[in-house]
Amino acid sequence: MRGVGAKGGRLRWWCGERFLRGVLLPHPLVKLECAAAGALFGGAVLLATGPAAERQWGALSLGGHAWLLVASIRALSVVSRRAAGRAAREKREEKREEKRDKTDDVEGAEG
Repeated sequence: MRGVGAKGGRLRWWCGERFLRGVLLPHPLVKLECAAAGALFGGAVLLATGPAAERQWGALSLGGHAWLLVASIRALSVVSRRAAGRAAREKREEKREEKRDKTDDVEGAEG
């Protein structure tokens, strides 16, 4: 994790070590989203420092809104998949406990 640098230290503090290693860094779209955020920020800085037409600000605004929409949809899908996975794990665990209880009851009746 030391290869991440100073920004990795801030990310580790903000997000937590488990999230950083298990979710954020291995995800394939992290680099793409970071590049999109950098491009939007860089575009805003360039437009703010030089002469910009209203059309350029409109294009930048449209790009930002599109990125926000796509990121929000992706986040909702990740949350729903994790919730479904959690529910499935809980259901499997309940079945295991029921099976264990039945096994214990049978062994208790035999003994």
